Amino acid sequence: MKLSKNSGLSLIETLIAAFVLVFVLTGVVNLATKIYGYTFLTKLKTYSFNLAVENIEIMKTYNFGALKLTPDSMIPDPLSKLENSNNPWGNPADPDNLVPVGGVNMRVYKYVQNAQEDESGNITGVTQSELPVSNLKLITVVVIYEHSGPKGLPVSKKTELTSIISNAETSFGGVTIK
Repeated sequence: MKLSKNSGLSLIETLIAAFVLVFVLTGVVNLATKIYGYTFLTKLKTYSFNLAVENIEIMKTYNFGALKLTPDSMIPDPLSKLENSNNPWGNPADPDNLVPVGGVNMRVYKYVQNAQEDESGNITGVTQSELPVSNLKLITVVVIYEHSGPKGLPVSKKTELTSIISNAETSFGGVTIK
């Protein structure tokens, strides 16, 4: 009678196969987690951009004369200066002004300045003390939100859009919008 040779796996072969399997599965799970995180971040960026565009379009519907200028003392730097009760465009820190998106609160900061066109055709915002009357107004909308970054630490993101509106009776040329 012939004895058959045992063709089973040894302990070392089994451990190596298990290690390779765990290594591959860990990579797949890590990749899936990163893809989900980047997809969510892209959704937040898109929503913040759309929110800024929507607010700019709403502000552009105002008559030029009715578009109230933000007081010089509130011109942002930092943006927290706009978190004031006499802000003509609302306090972004007010809970009613927070826009929740997927568990992330977005704050919308809006301000309006007089604007002037320089010799190159660029439009810049100026304070009321520098230019009390102007035929151009610069509308700025900033959307700020925080999300979980690497290692779970909060990361603050900002979307900023600017637009201009002119007095209907005044013409100007050579404008470059950046």
